[in-house]
Amino acid sequence: MKRKQGKQQEKIGVLRVYSHETKGYFWRVLLTRNRQKFRRDFFDARCGGEQEALRLAQAWRDKIVAEHPAMPLDQYCAQIRANNTSGVSGVSYAKGAVRDEHGNVAYYPAWNARIPLGGDKMRTVRFAVSQYGEEGAKERAIAARMQGLAELKGMILRESCQPQAVSTPQDIARLEALLRAPQERHDQEIAERHAREQYREQRVAERLALVQSAEQQALQQTNSSGEPYISRRYNASGKGCWAVSIKRLGKCYTKSFSDATNDGASGALARAKIWRDEVFNSLPVISKAQAVRSIKARSQSGATGVYPLYGKGAEKPVVKWIAHCPKQLGEISQSKSFSVAKYGEKEAFSLALKARAEFVAELDNVPHLPKHAAQQMLYAAKKRGQSEAGSANHIEPGINSGPFNDSFLGEDMAALGGIESVATGSKRPEAVSEPLPINC
Repeated sequence: MKRKQGKQQEKIGVLRVYSHETKGYFWRVLLTRNRQKFRRDFFDARCGGEQEALRLAQAWRDKIVAEHPAMPLDQYCAQIRANNTSGVSGVSYAKGAVRDEHGNVAYYPAWNARIPLGGDKMRTVRFAVSQYGEEGAKERAIAARMQGLAELKGMILRESCQPQAVSTPQDIARLEALLRAPQERHDQEIAERHAREQYREQRVAERLALVQSAEQQALQQTNSSGEPYISRRYNASGKGCWAVSIKRLGKCYTKSFSDATNDGASGALARAKIWRDEVFNSLPVISKAQAVRSIKARSQSGATGVYPLYGKGAEKPVVKWIAHCPKQLGEISQSKSFSVAKYGEKEAFSLALKARAEFVAELDNVPHLPKHAAQQMLYAAKKRGQSEAGSANHIEPGINSGPFNDSFLGEDMAALGGIESVATGSKRPEAVSEPLPINC
């Protein structure tokens, strides 16, 4: 059936559709050009009304038609179909049947050539094998077909069904702006995301710098005695002593050094410092990962750092399982959540445990020094090592290496950032009391 000319031809390839999902109408463009399908929807609500959406749809259709011209009729007719047996499109072998007056049927084989005339019209020419022979009939059929295709030059396939271009340059410009809008929004979102990430990184760097500066100032300070873990005490009679108190892994190591039995306050302080250094070096150092593995009494999941998030309602079902990364100074806290609706409760809980284990595994080489005094001792050792690095080229056997001896720095404190062994040059006294553990 031929399409009507005029306004109907302007809407060829453009359909009016109602969407039940969006509760609105839109224009849909459907085109097939050289076996390639094109489709695009133009919603009234997004394009500024029905007429504006129609103009944009027609502009896009005209753009596709201009980029993909209609197939010429001779090219379409020259395509070889799957059921072709002659090797030339439109040429076939057939046996014509003729019945005489006595009812006898005679067959006359022939090669047929279908000659297209344009406008969906076709003419068939037969070349009998009995007249021209097998090869002669086939050659004549092929020649007739080629001559018929040559007369189709300049014609296009289904010319009456081709859409008529109605778009103006203004419509094309608005269409191009509409087509660029998603990519421009995408580029803008990426730029904004990069800007937010850079701002966040800058804030984190500033915060970390402030924390490091405050930590550095705090490490330069110490208690009233001037030495970590050592305090000055007096008894009821007014006699003074230096008391050492170190707490590690639930145990307290304490000892007092009286001024009367240690050659005055200076001698007592020297012996207190030596005893403190030996106890501090002999105590085991745990990592941050070991410290955060302890399960707290208020844990609802039976695992540290993993807890459920409940939904609304009377039953309060578990909506997701959340795994938290242990907090570290100067760093942003992280977490991962796993939805119960997506993974199931058991799988979500298992994934949360795995995520928590990955968070904790990153802290295996991070030392756990909760006491400020321990950090002060590390800082003091590092400063002494920097000041004496140029002069201490050789360390004699039997010389104490300050708050950290070689074994302590080489084995237990290898995870503390590679602090080098330092030498103070002070000899250890012959008699030093052993540390006395006291439960506290």
